[in-house]
Amino acid sequence: MKKILPLATSPITTFPPYATTLSILFNHEDAYDWIYSQYIQIYVIDKPGRDLTDENPFAGCFFSDFDTRRLAWVNADDTFHRGDMSPYLYMFDTPYEYIAPYDTFVSYIKHNIDLSMYVYGLANVGKIAAYKRGGDANHQVLIFGYDDSVEEFYFADFLKDGRYMQSKCKFAEVEAAYRSIVDLPYAPWFKSMTAIKYKDGTSYNFDYQYVKDSVKDYLYPDSDRVIRFNEYIKSSFTIGACKRWNVKVYAGTDVYQYLSEFIDAELRLGRSHIDRRLYHDSPDYTAIKLPTCGEQLRTA
Repeated sequence: MKKILPLATSPITTFPPYATTLSILFNHEDAYDWIYSQYIQIYVIDKPGRDLTDENPFAGCFFSDFDTRRLAWVNADDTFHRGDMSPYLYMFDTPYEYIAPYDTFVSYIKHNIDLSMYVYGLANVGKIAAYKRGGDANHQVLIFGYDDSVEEFYFADFLKDGRYMQSKCKFAEVEAAYRSIVDLPYAPWFKSMTAIKYKDGTSYNFDYQYVKDSVKDYLYPDSDRVIRFNEYIKSSFTIGACKRWNVKVYAGTDVYQYLSEFIDAELRLGRSHIDRRLYHDSPDYTAIKLPTCGEQLRTA
């Protein structure tokens, strides 16, 4: 048997939760008005005094509504890609320990895909040949199809040159990847698999005023609002070494100066690899046919 669920090419990939959500939603025109009402305000988390000679100096560029914190990212709150990520998606979490003793991960994944549900979860991608890694490494993977005739899954993740793309892997690789996840004692919420299904019949009325206000916040960041959001982010860094971090948030158009300086610093250090995900890079802009936005925006 073979079943492959539709997966679109999103103009925003950046990090797995964004890429996962939008790659599913862009298959459904009913969701376009909601999509174009979100993903407007951006922010960067900086670590003042960070050592740029570190292998992975911390920086991240994310989306958020500072009033609702929708789409925000913090280390201690990985739920933003789950139930509150979009009103158009059902998300059902199953802890790994509920799956492992009774059945194979392969059968669990296939069963969900047969029900037209995508499967998303952390895996030891070092066990999957397509990643071309030499050792163990955890990362979140989206599985959207399978083919029994060749015992392969279809999946999407950041592979070549940090680009989000689709690939295939063997059933045995996936089973090994989910049964050998590197221990995360400080982040137990990662150890679950999420079944994602599109909600047919959901409606969203495009809110022109909300979009207008969001664009204004993006173009002219409100310093008081940024400060309040900065305090929220600081209070949320509660795991591992992050407890000691004094973070600073930049928002809206102020982000571009920061990112320009950040990449200049990395280039001066002669880095062989720069994390392109910070710049919301898509796999291939020329291959993306973007849908039109809400009627109110088109006629404004």
